[in-house]
Amino acid sequence: MIKETFISLITKYSDNDDYSLECWREIEKAYSAKSRYYHNLQHIEHMINSLVPIASQVTDMDTLLFAIYYHDIIYNATKSTNEHESALRLEKRLSNTTFRRIPESMALIEATKAHEPSLDTDTNILLDLDLSILGQSPGDYKIYCDSIRK
Repeated sequence: MIKETFISLITKYSDNDDYSLECWREIEKAYSAKSRYYHNLQHIEHMINSLVPIASQVTDMDTLLFAIYYHDIIYNATKSTNEHESALRLEKRLSNTTFRRIPESMALIEATKAHEPSLDTDTNILLDLDLSILGQSPGDYKIYCDSIRK
């Protein structure tokens, strides 16, 4: 489902199917790395699934979706620049498309560094989706804790 959602999203802004697949493969590879115990494709899928019931509250769905897909594309637990590097990767990839809200998507990604409340609804939605594991069942939360410790 998450692949199809991404391909459907990016093809709104690119008629180059090879490029769209290249972007997806990069996302898939990054989030499938063996070192990813939590910030993986399941995390992205959980965020997108959690977005469905609140979709009517989103101001700019495409901007938010791109931010979801790219917000953890760069992830190294020992670095403090992951969010910035992830935003730059989104910029690099989407600059080859007709998508024009790149700065807004980048700002959403950058906001995941501090997770502070915002006046922007879409920022708050992204932050809530990113941390929604904290409100899950105790069993799911324990799996998250164990994964983060790894």
